[in-house]
Amino acid sequence: MLATQRTRTAKTDEFYAITCAGLRKQAQRASGAQTPESVTPIQLVEYLIGRKRQLAKRTWQTYKAAVCAQLEDAIEGGQMGEASSLQEVQELQYALDMLRAQSQTEALRHTNRTSALKAKALAGDDMQAICDCLRSMSEGSAPAPGRRSLSARALLTWCQASDLVGLRPSEWANADRLDLADGTPVLKVRNAKHTHDRGNGEYRHLDLSRLTPEQLGIIDQQLELIDGYREPEAFQTLVGTLRKTLSRVARRVLSKRKKYPSLYTFRHQFAADAKSAMNGRSTVAALMGHASDATAGRNYAKAKIGRGGVNVAPVPSEVATVRQKARAQPAKPSI
Repeated sequence: MLATQRTRTAKTDEFYAITCAGLRKQAQRASGAQTPESVTPIQLVEYLIGRKRQLAKRTWQTYKAAVCAQLEDAIEGGQMGEASSLQEVQELQYALDMLRAQSQTEALRHTNRTSALKAKALAGDDMQAICDCLRSMSEGSAPAPGRRSLSARALLTWCQASDLVGLRPSEWANADRLDLADGTPVLKVRNAKHTHDRGNGEYRHLDLSRLTPEQLGIIDQQLELIDGYREPEAFQTLVGTLRKTLSRVARRVLSKRKKYPSLYTFRHQFAADAKSAMNGRSTVAALMGHASDATAGRNYAKAKIGRGGVNVAPVPSEVATVRQKARAQPAKPSI
């Protein structure tokens, strides 16, 4: 077999290795193998093919690419270990050919799991209804009079702050407010997807100078809340509690519907608001922390459901970085 020309980056190789390791663990449980390492290449491929009808097309494509890459490396003496016999090489090649022959035809366009059940928009009236309910719960006036809900107070702040700046839920863990050298107040955010060339650098900075004093107060309250949960385990516990509270409240105050808002919905709505009001995809990408100026248009809520713009902006240097990347190469699909 002729060696294939490598075009993957080291970060992509790392991502594929992590993905493949997770699939091996799943295949181990399904096959009854003693360890993930004892799962043969053919067992791994057969397991993945067997799951295709349960996976969204994009997930299938990612899993297929990861396993194919690992099999290719194994044949060339790479990450999965040196092939010590002709039989092992033949088995690896057979598994690779089997997987390569699989198309995405039987994969699902959408799944009934995770993001497929989460709303990508939050109308102004819905936002108001949720906030009113959380405010009442935090003050002890509803649904159980006299009993205040601390999680409702925390969630109210979280929802209002996320609506203003559009952070991913996980990005609040490392967010901080500071002033630039020229005195501009900014929110410094560590991009959650800065690996594998998906983020516009490790950090993004959101200009807060157009926020009202009340809105700045909401950001400060959110950061004060997060300060008590900076440790990873504590932060995950907080996020889990707020997710459950939002799910319960949304189903209580909103009409019956197929999809209800999640903590990530605020980011989707923020993207729609930004796209409806800002000129240039690079500006929106910098605001969202995306390396590609096509990501927001492809994966987030549409501009037509925007509610009238946003009051934060990216710093110019980060907009320029997105533009440079957009000129240098075509947009890559999000992994």
